[in-house]
Amino acid sequence: MSIFSSCKDNCDAKINPSRRVALEKLCMDSLCGRGLTYRWSLFKASVVNQSHWVSDQTFQDKSRTRLTSPRLVTRPGVLEPNTMYKFVLTAQRRGGHPGNSEYQVTTNSPPAGGKCEARPLSGITLETTFSFTCSGWKDPDRPLQFEFIYFTTEDGVLNVVYKGIKSSVETKLTAGTKTNNFTIDFRVRVVDIFGAYTEVKISVQVGRIKFVKIPSGVYPQMFLALPQVISSLFRPVCTCC
Repeated sequence: MSIFSSCKDNCDAKINPSRRVALEKLCMDSLCGRGLTYRWSLFKASVVNQSHWVSDQTFQDKSRTRLTSPRLVTRPGVLEPNTMYKFVLTAQRRGGHPGNSEYQVTTNSPPAGGKCEARPLSGITLETTFSFTCSGWKDPDRPLQFEFIYFTTEDGVLNVVYKGIKSSVETKLTAGTKTNNFTIDFRVRVVDIFGAYTEVKISVQVGRIKFVKIPSGVYPQMFLALPQVISSLFRPVCTCC
């Protein structure tokens, strides 16, 4: 019996540990679908000796599907970064010999070693220009991409300021809410080419524009003076010789 494991999701050379992994049995025998039982297992390479594989006894907790299903879907974020894993599918017909299929992967590691800063840390909406700058990030899987985003507290909407290879950006921001001390939930995601990212949170206070309230007694005086202002603008001009 010829049985294989076919990758359906997260199938890059280095898989993203933040995402799920989806595998499916692939059988070349026309009788494969009849009376077969399946069992998925997960092994992790030892840190001391990578040729030695250690069985993961908590694999069912990391899987969204039953380990006896012909299809395997893991939960996002359950695999460790920069680690070698081996998924093993065992198929067996009652009274027959088991057949095994192995799918070996290496998880990616996100960018590290850098920082992201904001200047200034507080300002006024539509007036203050905020500057966000990132530096020192290291990752072998380049080029890196920078996502400058923030969430509004009231509705939780994601606002994208910039997404690209530039490591700095300048922008004006909407005001925060009074209940949250006018603090904006600003974040920078530093992403490598395989999609692994490190997220940096920066708290920025953005207040509202303050309007000056004119006393009520001033309005009548303004309207009384208005005709004089208009007449001065349209004063007749003598054109005689």
